[in-house]
Amino acid sequence: MRYRIPADVAWQESPPEHHRRELYICRLPDGRPIVLADSACDIWLLAAMGEDVVATLTSQLDIPADTIAADVASFLTSALALGVLEEAPQPDPELGAST
Repeated sequence: MRYRIPADVAWQESPPEHHRRELYICRLPDGRPIVLADSACDIWLLAAMGEDVVATLTSQLDIPADTIAADVASFLTSALALGVLEEAPQPDPELGAST
């Protein structure tokens, strides 16, 4: 499954000089801000870019997929429920376009 950022979600990454990496996400116009830190930032950003999160992280971190797959799936399920990610349309292999 691929994901994307919903149109009503705003986000901002903490500046590089910040003491730790954080990501601030909010559903507009009146959602409660959500703060993600460290690996949660990586997971959300990779998912938002449409990447295969588990494959990318296991490649980058040189760890087995089964070590992180359940935690990543749980995080993504929560992000969907909170409305800060949504499923992206899947390309139609015959048409080469999204459905």
